[in-house]
Amino acid sequence: MEEEFEGHYIHDVLSGVSAEMKKSAPEFNFYRDLHENQDRLTEFMRQNATAQRKAWHLDKWKFLPAVEKALQAKPDAKWFMFMEADTFLVWSNLLKWLAKLDWRRPYFLGQPVTMEGQLFAYGGAGWLLSRPAIQQMADHMASRNSEYEYFTNGTSFGDLILGYVLEQAGVGLTGAWPLIQRETPSTMEYTRDVWCHPAVTFHHIDALEIKSIWDLEQRWIANMQGPLLHFDIFNHLIYPLLATKIVDWDNFSDGEEKFLTPNEGFADCKLHCEEDMHCMQFRFTPKKCTLSHSITLGWKADRSMDSMSGWMMERITQAIASVRCEGSKWI
Repeated sequence: MEEEFEGHYIHDVLSGVSAEMKKSAPEFNFYRDLHENQDRLTEFMRQNATAQRKAWHLDKWKFLPAVEKALQAKPDAKWFMFMEADTFLVWSNLLKWLAKLDWRRPYFLGQPVTMEGQLFAYGGAGWLLSRPAIQQMADHMASRNSEYEYFTNGTSFGDLILGYVLEQAGVGLTGAWPLIQRETPSTMEYTRDVWCHPAVTFHHIDALEIKSIWDLEQRWIANMQGPLLHFDIFNHLIYPLLATKIVDWDNFSDGEEKFLTPNEGFADCKLHCEEDMHCMQFRFTPKKCTLSHSITLGWKADRSMDSMSGWMMERITQAIASVRCEGSKWI
């Protein structure tokens, strides 16, 4: 809906969808409900138990018009960054990255995902388009709006729809993982493949992690230490939270499984990890031990899971000490 929030004008990107489609597509029932309850939206959302699910279904309709309207709003902009409300952007790294790219090329940058045979950029991680890329898409769509409205109506995922239309317009996706990615610092799998890459976005991130990364970024900028790397975020924010054992914790270990007898416990699981020279962490639940060669913090597990997590701290400390990032790995 069009409104102003704390001095920022919010555009209704769905306003241009045809009246015919708004009437026939079931997702727009929720769109109409929002407009009819505009003066009591907070109360309406609280009372509507299915609002979140309905909003998710409506969400697919925003992608194509949002991109077109962005170009209309800022026709002289070189780059357009699209992100969700729960996506965090490391601004200083984004600016450094864009300075290395030629905006005059039709760039489509994001985290690659393939679904239903279609390659596209995962929406939650954020995606970047250069002005020529959007212009190319807009020119392609100019005589095909009705066709793509029907395509959207029959497809479930908005980011897939955008990837398909850009591909039809001749704009291919350039993979930008792990700069742009769908994880948070706590859920990332840290390996040597990601250490030396700058971090640009994180998804599904909460207020505490946002503040932690923001504060670290500000210190980094003040000390003029170059781009903030995934290694730096791990070293400053994640490594201090790791331990040899945390009870009621899931560190997402998902590698080799070792099945244990009823008499074997956490110590036996740790022994399995010690015997694998590449094992960095493990997770124990009754009768099962799972190992991992990557490092992930994870999150608190429900007590009923009886989940305990452990990290091989000496190996991790040695791995950190051996990291040498000679220059930043941009895409």
